Amino acid sequence: MQEIGERRREGLPLTPEEIARHDKYRERNNAQFKKWRARKKAEAPPKPPKERNPTKKERIAEIIARKNAGLILTAEEQEAYAAYRAERNEVHKKWCDSEERSKSGELVIYDIQKRMRDGVALTQEEMEFF
Repeated sequence: MQEIGERRREGLPLTPEEIARHDKYRERNNAQFKKWRARKKAEAPPKPPKERNPTKKERIAEIIARKNAGLILTAEEQEAYAAYRAERNEVHKKWCDSEERSKSGELVIYDIQKRMRDGVALTQEEMEFF
C-alpha cells in the first residue's frame, strides 16, 4: 500500500487492480476517521453560542423605539441618534434637490397654479417664470 501511495503521489501509472486496491484502502481509512470524529464530537460538550453584536441599523432602531416610548436616552444614544438624523436629513435634502431638478416646466407651472389657487405667496422668481 505504501508503494502504491508513493507511485500515485508521483503521478506514475498504476494498474486497474492497484487503483481499486488503493481506493478501497482510502475508503476504509475515511470511514474509520469519520467514526473517530463522530465519537469525539459526541464526547465534547456543546459550544456556547457566540455573542452577536447588534448592527448599526439594529442599534438605531432600538434607540428610536426607546425615544418613541418616552424613555430617557443616554448621552451616547443621543449622539448616535443626532448623527443618524443629520445623515437622514442630508440624504433627504439631496433627494429633494434631485426631484426639483428633474421636474419639467409643466410640473413647475402646475405647482405655481396650485399655490396661487390655494392663496400661498409666490416668490418674484416664480411669478416671472409663470
